[in-house]
Amino acid sequence: MEKRGFIGKVKSRVTLTVSFLKALFQESRKRVSEERENINKINVFPVPDKDTGTNLLNTLSGIIKAIERKDYQSANHLISEMLEKKYLLKSGRGNVGIIISAWLVGFFQELGDNISLDADLLSRAMKRGESQAYRAIAEPKEGTILDVITASAGSMDSLSREQQDLIYLMTKTLEQARQALVATTQKMDVLKKNKVVDAGALGFVLVLESFLKVLLEAEKSEKEEDNEQT
Repeated sequence: MEKRGFIGKVKSRVTLTVSFLKALFQESRKRVSEERENINKINVFPVPDKDTGTNLLNTLSGIIKAIERKDYQSANHLISEMLEKKYLLKSGRGNVGIIISAWLVGFFQELGDNISLDADLLSRAMKRGESQAYRAIAEPKEGTILDVITASAGSMDSLSREQQDLIYLMTKTLEQARQALVATTQKMDVLKKNKVVDAGALGFVLVLESFLKVLLEAEKSEKEEDNEQT
């Protein structure tokens, strides 16, 4: 099997389970909770109301509360209920919550009934998420969360044409997302004046970081199971 250097064996797909999907939301909420005050502090666009971190935290908390109400038979069951009952959109709070909720809708719509996630599906899901995020905003602007969403979707689309390793893809995509985050400072006068990055964009980077962490934990868990069986 192809090697990934110090990171380990190539992980070309991950099984979509209820626990995996819930972990994505839970880890995202944890990271946003840790950075909430910092996100609030740098929130100067579209208005300096210092609540972007709080809104994103409440959005993720609302989604988690909705999906924790019952047990799901499968990941497909969880995804279909989230979309049919609009748990994602109903949980959106503030501009950042509306955009990320819309991104999640597109992402999960693309996952659909698939039982596993591979590079091609992940790329398509991120592109569909990007499309939905733009539809959520009447007047998209440069220097915002949309820049990071576009950069990450573009990176995943390009890299996945030649590379199938999910962890490699997410690692490199996260690098591009962070670069796009830093670049927001120079794209909007109010951000440049205050010497800050866009608060919502930072929130989305945290979500991507959480996704990578859950992928790494899934890989570690599978390795431990393999070792126990040998």
